[in-house]
Amino acid sequence: FINRIDEKIVFHNLTSEDMQEVVKIMVKPLIVSLAEKGIELKFQPSALKLLAKKGYDPEMGARPLRRTLQTQVEDHLSEFLLAGELQTGQRLKVGVKAGQLKFEVL
Repeated sequence: FINRIDEKIVFHNLTSEDMQEVVKIMVKPLIVSLAEKGIELKFQPSALKLLAKKGYDPEMGARPLRRTLQTQVEDHLSEFLLAGELQTGQRLKVGVKAGQLKFEVL
């Protein structure tokens, strides 16, 4: 079956709402992982929308989203954890300020 499809398959472009749902699905394991450490991770709708926008490419769809989440969210979370700024029992709220993600430890 490999290399046996001769035609292009055309899919409809993802809408902004579709992308936000994909973002929710992709951040869920991260939320669960931190919850197991006793840390609550909360994404504001504005953060989900920004990630959806940054992680979307008209030709590639949602494929760039994985890398966007790594650079925009996971890298920052790692820095918080390594620096000891985020500990068990705390909450981290991810929002948007001036067009960029804003992380707030509560």
